[in-house]
Amino acid sequence: MKKDNKNIHVNLFSEDVYAEYGVENDVLLDDALVDTVQSLADTKPITAKLSIDFIAKNNIKIDDEKFMRAYKNTVQNRIDMKNHEIIRCTITGLIFLVFSLVLLEVYVLWKPYLNEFWDQFLTIFDWVFLWSAIQILTIELIQLFIDKAKIKKIFKANLKITIKE
Repeated sequence: MKKDNKNIHVNLFSEDVYAEYGVENDVLLDDALVDTVQSLADTKPITAKLSIDFIAKNNIKIDDEKFMRAYKNTVQNRIDMKNHEIIRCTITGLIFLVFSLVLLEVYVLWKPYLNEFWDQFLTIFDWVFLWSAIQILTIELIQLFIDKAKIKKIFKANLKITIKE
């Protein structure tokens, strides 16, 4: 399958493209700039190969090496955050699933001894936890993987800084 090349152009109107704060002394880009790149990239198919051209007027001085390093650091941080969300989501879903199965086992073993209230209560309680586990382990987890793929797409993009007269 041939991947289409998609070009994105982002104008830099200021030298102030870096975040005020960093992580472990890594230089990062301003969130608004990366959010703009992400929004533009989201309009392109996930399978498309991206080229991102950052265009600065000749009176704006951008250190190419520092900018590229900041870009990669910022996007890698976003990938790492998605990985943490995926792990959290998986653990939460599995805990809900195990709790639901244990509750179901308790319900089955104790059903003959339960009055109508506790019978209905345990049935509803179990279904709520089971449905939550299914929702987390399917719908939410799939969306997190899609979001991570979108971020990886901008991480793998070909970057270029163009000075425009």
